[in-house]
This record gives sequence, C-alpha cells and structure tokens, in this order.
Amino acid sequence: PSQLGNLATNLTRDFDLSSNQLCGTVPAEVGSLSSSMASSDTYEVTGGNYIGETPCSSVSALVALYDSAGGAWTTVTNWQYWKVNDPCDVDGAGAVWKGVSCASNAVVGLERTFQNLMGTLPTELGHLTSITGGLELQSNYLTGTVPSEFGRMRLLSSSFRLDVNNLTSSLPTQLGNWTTFTEDFDLTDNSFCGSIPSEMAHLSSSVVDSTTWTVQSGN
Repeated sequence: PSQLGNLATNLTRDFDLSSNQLCGTVPAEVGSLSSSMASSDTYEVTGGNYIGETPCSSVSALVALYDSAGGAWTTVTNWQYWKVNDPCDVDGAGAVWKGVSCASNAVVGLERTFQNLMGTLPTELGHLTSITGGLELQSNYLTGTVPSEFGRMRLLSSSFRLDVNNLTSSLPTQLGNWTTFTEDFDLTDNSFCGSIPSEMAHLSSSVVDSTTWTVQSGN
C-alpha cells in the first residue's frame, strides 16, 4: 500500500519486505523511503519471491485458474512457478506464462486450448479486466457454469471460446456488458440449458462474421 510511505517521517533504518509473494508495482511513496536511510541500512522490497509488476488481481486470477482446473495441463510452462515468476515477464527474465498475452504489465489475452483443463471456471477470472483480444479455453474438460463475474471483462472485443467442454446451466446475463465485442463467440458442444438472455442479443448482431456467433448449435 502507498500508505507505507508515511513511515518516512520516523523510519531511519531497515525496511525489508523481501522473500514474500508480493506483486504489482512498488508505489513511489514506498520507493522514497530509501532516501531516509543510510547506505549501510537495508531497503529491500523486490528481492526473493517478488512476483513482479503484473497487477495482483491478474496474478490471483491466473493462479485461481491453475488451481481450479487441475494443474495437470499438457503444457504448464512457468505457471507452476507462480510464486516467483511474473506472468507478463516484465523483468525480461524469459519466464512468461505459456498462453498469457500481455501489453507491458497488463494481461490482454489468455489461450489454454487442448490443455487437459479439468474442474470449474473460477470467478476470479472476472478480475482480468484488461483482456481485450481473447479468452480461449476451448477443447478441454471444464465443468460447472460460466461465472457471472465474466461480465467485468468489458474490454473484451474478440474471441471468447469455451466450446467443446462440459459446461452446464444457463448463461449469465452479465455477458451483455461486452459492448465492444465484434467477433468469434463460440460456446458450442457444452450442455447449457435455457434461453439466451436478452441482454446478449446485441452480441449476435455485432459479430462481424455470423459464422462465429455459435451458441445455439451443438448442445
């Protein structure tokens, strides 16, 4: 929290938060604490298990998917080291998480197709509010429902793919929040029931290629 910067008034020695699992950028107010200390004192925030500059909410969302979907994936490159690796590899260490697309430190896409994902879709995925160009989890073994929290991803404009899974129940009305969506919406070959919510009606008309609006076919 930036409020730690208030310690500058009295703190003169040793500020050490290393070897935890912190994420996100270091607030400028915290960075300024080092100026009040002698060079021989300890000022350490990003050492040890500092995950990186990707926002904590995005890191938590990705970890929730890894935990919820079994973890026995076909390709897990760097996901299993989430305690020490930045999913967007902001530090350039070559540890970007497989299937995660980023712009700077923001997660803008997620693709985990044919990965043997099992289990349910975690509600935390709705915290990936920076996603713009793709949430693709098709051709796996996911069960349960599509969380209503997905409606928070208001910037998603293309490629929402959950087809060929084992998802059930009705579709959440909150998907109607995607007012900028233009193409590739596919939920076929699941076991949804009920009617398509009226709040989603604009999605079918906004899809550029009508063949990619596929939610009624299949199951």
